[in-house]
Amino acid sequence: MGFSNVDAIMAVPDQPHQFWVFSNGNYRRIEIEVKSSHPYGCKAVGKVGTIKEDWPSLADFSSIDTVMKVPDSSNEYWVFSGNQFVRINVANGEPHKDTKTYGPGPLNEWPCITS
Repeated sequence: MGFSNVDAIMAVPDQPHQFWVFSNGNYRRIEIEVKSSHPYGCKAVGKVGTIKEDWPSLADFSSIDTVMKVPDSSNEYWVFSGNQFVRINVANGEPHKDTKTYGPGPLNEWPCITS
């Protein structure tokens, strides 16, 4: 099962060439094959999974709109869905356990975005 659209992408914190790709309520982990010229290659790392089943920190969301890395942390991200967000921590090492550190909170807690 492949994706026909991409909602958000999140870097795997301890794997510099790997990313989680989110589409609707699903996700897949991919690895970018770095080459010296364009285009880069990529391959799937694992099967397609669901956010609800595999991401406890994102259980409040049915889909992800975007992800932003927290600037002062290599393992924390803000994840946005609709008019809400959560802050999560993704541990290094397999299976990259995720925990919610804040939220869900309303988007209006981001006045730089909503004002």
